[in-house]
Amino acid sequence: GGPPPPPPPPAAAPVVAVAAGDRVRVLKSKTGTVRFVGETAFSSGVWVGVALDAADGKHDGSVNGRRYFDCGAGRGVFVRPSQAAALDAACATDHAVPLAAALCHEHKHLLKDLMRTVEAQLRDVGAFERAA
Repeated sequence: GGPPPPPPPPAAAPVVAVAAGDRVRVLKSKTGTVRFVGETAFSSGVWVGVALDAADGKHDGSVNGRRYFDCGAGRGVFVRPSQAAALDAACATDHAVPLAAALCHEHKHLLKDLMRTVEAQLRDVGAFERAA
């Protein structure tokens, strides 16, 4: 036989890029503050507990009767570290976030209208080309 196989590399601890107190964006568009990072009793692995700015979470920081952090009712949510993105300091100021969210919301409607218009025009062009 040849040389023995190299030992497996040590298992790297998951890199958690956020820490308690950080402002983060989770679940695509929700913003909040990290209140907990660590293992939980409800599921294996590392979880990030976030107190959301708006009451569109799932709990108040406790799950199955066990408290991990404190926040208002319906403002708590747990996400995997990969799902929590630190907000840039520039947009992390509390008053700027709802404004940015509102602007994004407005633009979404404008873009949808624009897409509908473009799609209608493309259909017209297609029909014209087929008729020609």
